[in-house]
Amino acid sequence: MQHHHPLCPEATQIAIARKVASRPWWTKTTMGRAVGMTIQNHVRHKMTDYDSLYQINGITREEAHAAILPEVNAVVGSWQEAPESESYDSPEGRRVSLTSESGEVIRARIRRVPRVL
Repeated sequence: MQHHHPLCPEATQIAIARKVASRPWWTKTTMGRAVGMTIQNHVRHKMTDYDSLYQINGITREEAHAAILPEVNAVVGSWQEAPESESYDSPEGRRVSLTSESGEVIRARIRRVPRVL
């Protein structure tokens, strides 16, 4: 998850990892797909008005899903890579340079965490 969504908040990463670990996904799909599905579900239910829309009479689950899909995609996309960033991998981790709105250059190193199988 840190590789594909390095800007995802740590608390959200932990919540998603716990959700993925609590289900026997490996019997039905790949781990990558399980993480992707869990991210989409987490954002849809925790960070949008999906549940409220779904409860309105006359709105189907599919309509509520379609209504919030752009918002879900925007959130997930914002976790993937920061705008105006330059990055490269090094043995110590990923080095990232970001330019803030005020023009200040911020440099950071994102540590790699070994995958546990």
